[in-house]
Amino acid sequence: MKYISYLVLLIATVASLATWSFVNQPATAPDWTGGTLTGLSYSPYGAGQDPVDGDMPTAEMIGRDLDLLRGQTTAIRTYSVDGVLRDIPSMAADRGLSVMPGAWIGPDKESNRRETDNLIQIAQHESNVRRVLVGNESLLRKDISPEALIVEINRVRSRTRIPVSTAETWDIWLANPALAAAVDFIGVQVLPYWEGIPAEEAVRYTFARLAEVKAAYPGKHIVLTETGWPSKGRKNQQAEASRILQVTFLRQFANAAAARNLDYYIIEAFDQPWKVSPEGLAGGYWGIFDADRQLKFSWSGPVLENDNWLHWAQLAALLGLLPAAAYMARRPDLQLGGMVLTSVNSYATATMLVLLLMTMAGLYLTVAQSVLWGVLLASALFLLVGVFIDGLEASDLLWNGDMQRHFGPGRPEARPRMVSIHVAICKEPPEMVRRTLSALAALDYPNFEVIVVDNNTPDPAMWKPVEAYCQVLGSRFRFIHRDTLPGYKAGALNLALSETAPEAEIIAVIDSDYVVASNWLADLTPHFADPEIGLVQAPQDYSDLAENRFKASCYWEYKGFFHIGMVRRNEADAIIQHGTMTMVRQTALRQAGGWAEWCITEDAELGLQLASLGWKSAYTARSYGKGVMPDTMRAYKMQRLRWAYGAVQIMKRHWRWFLTGGNTKLTPAQRFHYVAGWLPWLTDAAGLIFTVAALVWTVLLATMRDMDTPPVVVLVPALGAFIFRQWRVLFLYRRTVACTAQNRWGAALAGLALNHTVAKAVLQGLVTSGCPYQRTPKKRSGPQLFQAITMADEETFLLAMLTGAAILYAVMRAPLELADGLWLAALCVMALPYAAALALTVINATATSATRDKSSDGLLNLPHDATPVNAEPERASAARGATN
Repeated sequence: MKYISYLVLLIATVASLATWSFVNQPATAPDWTGGTLTGLSYSPYGAGQDPVDGDMPTAEMIGRDLDLLRGQTTAIRTYSVDGVLRDIPSMAADRGLSVMPGAWIGPDKESNRRETDNLIQIAQHESNVRRVLVGNESLLRKDISPEALIVEINRVRSRTRIPVSTAETWDIWLANPALAAAVDFIGVQVLPYWEGIPAEEAVRYTFARLAEVKAAYPGKHIVLTETGWPSKGRKNQQAEASRILQVTFLRQFANAAAARNLDYYIIEAFDQPWKVSPEGLAGGYWGIFDADRQLKFSWSGPVLENDNWLHWAQLAALLGLLPAAAYMARRPDLQLGGMVLTSVNSYATATMLVLLLMTMAGLYLTVAQSVLWGVLLASALFLLVGVFIDGLEASDLLWNGDMQRHFGPGRPEARPRMVSIHVAICKEPPEMVRRTLSALAALDYPNFEVIVVDNNTPDPAMWKPVEAYCQVLGSRFRFIHRDTLPGYKAGALNLALSETAPEAEIIAVIDSDYVVASNWLADLTPHFADPEIGLVQAPQDYSDLAENRFKASCYWEYKGFFHIGMVRRNEADAIIQHGTMTMVRQTALRQAGGWAEWCITEDAELGLQLASLGWKSAYTARSYGKGVMPDTMRAYKMQRLRWAYGAVQIMKRHWRWFLTGGNTKLTPAQRFHYVAGWLPWLTDAAGLIFTVAALVWTVLLATMRDMDTPPVVVLVPALGAFIFRQWRVLFLYRRTVACTAQNRWGAALAGLALNHTVAKAVLQGLVTSGCPYQRTPKKRSGPQLFQAITMADEETFLLAMLTGAAILYAVMRAPLELADGLWLAALCVMALPYAAALALTVINATATSATRDKSSDGLLNLPHDATPVNAEPERASAARGATN
């Protein structure tokens, strides 16, 4: 690597660590120096335990908890005395702790009686129990009427000699003077977080509410039975949850309570993960210990939101450094702009990944939430990796020096090699095929044959004219028809291979709609003079760009692959072979076993096979032939679905090659580029999963106020990936493809419109293996508007669902907080590909053709022996001044 590379990496590492340090600055809070706390509320449930399901802790577990608590407080309160919980007072007595036990009062009268009977027994026999509570927020939950609760309180009082009360929020006490008259003391709960009070006002607010209750019932002793602050949770009006705010509130409160000699119990001793389900994320995080029984903070000194932030920061720096350094080491010509983009990209991706892991590591999740989080996390990981790969591609194209592998027109050979040109047709318009064959007949090359294979075309009227035209063109042209032939296009090409002249050194393949330039063979066959070259590929190109806006968008979307992706991959000798404008050495083709009939993208599979056998490839971005694009959105989607499904077939069949190379001659760079080339399609699939999960989550968020929006760290990858990918497309197009701004935006629209199709194809390919080959129909009449919209029915449905979910969410969650706004933004971003599909479909239906074809087939009315105009060379990489 250059010395400048080391400097860039050093600056990036320092900047990463400095950013982590800045974000994790310690906060100051007044120290609590009063020793032990007056009281703590205690629920003994740990991670994985839920009293609702009857999953209770053992006596040994409770004993260990009490050993921890006796160093923090002198008194605890409990919420139930059923089962093993009735033994807590006696166990606490052995450790010098007093207990205020509580009987859980709910709608079940039998359960209430069992609880109060146990409470009476405890009060009668345990000396460390000096007062008891009958119920906790029973009136707030509306589980029982005030009159019935008073009956239960009187029953307990009549059989005990210690003070009896119940625990309710301050407003319930103020609204029920009869209840206050029936108790021996007022057990009041003040929880500013749940009331939306900002943390800086929470302590003052707590004492103001206590004073209000005291003023209402001056003759009653006031016990603050619950107060506290959560260390995690969604923003509740003006109240935010964080570890720093929890520590600050508790220290301030403890100091103020000591000064007032207040009788209080802080909620709570230990985090209670089971409360996440009924109360939302914040419900699980009120403890001074976490669920693993680790003290969450110190009662003095500076406060950190995450004590382990430095370890996470070091991990992020390491994960950012390694790929960036590896990439730069393999790019000795990388310019400063590429170094900076690579470093920023690598460190940002690593930081987001580590933040995701750090967030997940600190969460208590229900089973349902774990599933949703798992789906979102996996999708986010795919998106992050996709962004990283996209960034490397941008660096390669823009700042990696001049290209080293140039394949322009070759030097003419004294003895031109024989070429066998294969054209597979199936149910194609005869006039279109005749035009293709006319162009082949006009090739300025002395030594070639043409084999046309028509398969699975039941109507003789479609193939007989082609057969007749081959006879007119002479002995160079041979026509083969098979009523039925397995293997689809690959089967037809293998049949042509079996009929190929033995002396043919090169097999060339074009699609049935392609009009080739007369210098195609003359320019490109000389590259086979290199005995290591097994494949020479020219780009796909199209002649119907000017027909309408739909085709213009499709055209420039195709250009991105052939003039950005393929140019970059050519540098690593890792191009994706495509089944038209391609030439293969016959010996290499036969060594690879011919065309793979098991794969619906037999062309891409053959290219991989050739590379695995050690054959080299050559790619030129110069156009040597033009075909026609799909006429309809349905055909456009069908074509891309086939490409994506075939890619998954290849990955499933050859995945070992990509991981380890297997017993192949694939280089690490080739393996990387094959995976990286298909990764965007995998991220589209991840995006679809993310979208479905987000829809489910949104409905839950809208209908369950206690459900929490995903943290920002989960939303950023989705938003960031979308923004970065669109910027990349527009920026790279501007630098490398000669087109207007309108063309660039059209390409971006077409690319977005295919996201759902690609995602569906990938997911289908992962779980199936037999998707039938679907030819891409060409030269069909355009659709009417209603027909067109049905071509994007799934996208339209998902767009409607996302729009409806966003509206429902905005209405049900009002007033909206920052997290709500980010979630709505994420939903809008998720909707854009579906909106793009619908928009492109409408464009397809309403576009006015710029040039109307006069023949019945919609083809240009050319004479059968017309020769094509030589294709114009295309600019391959303007950013680096290189032309193929």
